[in-house]
Parts: sequence; C-alpha cells; structure tokens
Amino acid sequence: MTYQERVERDPAWRAALDAALAEGWLDPGPYRSCLADLDAALRDIAPGLASWKDAHPVEVALLKSIPPSVGGSPVGLHHTSPGGETSTIVLGLCGIELQEAAETLIHECMHAVHYQNLARVDALVRAAFARCTTPIAPIAAKNHSEYLAESGLAFFIEPETLVRVDPNAAAMVREVLALVGIE
Repeated sequence: MTYQERVERDPAWRAALDAALAEGWLDPGPYRSCLADLDAALRDIAPGLASWKDAHPVEVALLKSIPPSVGGSPVGLHHTSPGGETSTIVLGLCGIELQEAAETLIHECMHAVHYQNLARVDALVRAAFARCTTPIAPIAAKNHSEYLAESGLAFFIEPETLVRVDPNAAAMVREVLALVGIE
C-alpha cells in the first residue's frame, strides 16, 4: 500500500507520522546543508520541476532516522492535503547518496504535481496508465499515481530509455508538465 493510500484509508497513519516529526525525528539543524545540496541537485537534474516546487506550497522535510511508527524504512513519502492546496514530502536519509535522494525527490514532486493539479491531469494520467503495456519500473505498474511518478523520474533522469520502453508514458509526462506550466 502506498503512503497516499494509507493516508486516505487511515488518517491515524498520517497522525503517527506527524507525531514522530513532533517528537524530534526531524532534525533540521544538521540537515539544512543537506536540503540545500538536495535542492541544488534537483535544479541540475530537473530545473523546471525545481522552479515549480519553489513556486508552490511544497514542504520538504528530512528525517534523521526512520521512526518505527511509520512502519518500515521508506526513503520517500508524499502527502497532499485533501483539497490539494499543500504537499509535504518527507525523505529518509538512511545511508542514501545525494543522487538517490534527488531521484526520490523528483518522484515525490511528481506526486505533488499530480495531486495539486488533480482536476487538470488525473484523467490524462489514468488514461495513459490504462494504455500502458511496458511500465518503466515495477512500481509504475502499481497504480496510475506511481505510473506518473516513476515515469516522471525517468523523463528527467533517462528520457531516451523512457521513450524506448514506454513512449506512452513519455507523451503523458510531457503533457502533464505542459498543463501545469513546467518547461
């Protein structure tokens, strides 16, 4: 079950994450430079997406470790408020490199793009997912939201591979980005 699905089905799960953050699992001090490095990496890889993130209510938080209440060891979590006004992205730093963290941030930002623009892009994403025969990654086959997030990541990281493996996804990502004003 994805984080978004857990939040939709069990608001107590979101409350557990919020409580873990309030209890000090989030340590902003030592990781401020990490956030700056991560932001710089995002700008290098996906400048349009980085600009979109900066212009919209998207909060990125880093966990100093993964709290047991979250259940497991996820690298990235995303939550958009019910009305789509704000998004929170939480990244765990448990032994991952900057490139992997930046890729996780791209994936989670694509979820934010999707859920903050649900009315404009959801039907497009669902239709593309229904046509998909060869998703770019196993998680992309899970549901339409993961299809967009993983396809968006591939679009920025390895666009030629995305076009070759799933041209349907490449076209969908281009259209979604254009609809929300990301160049």
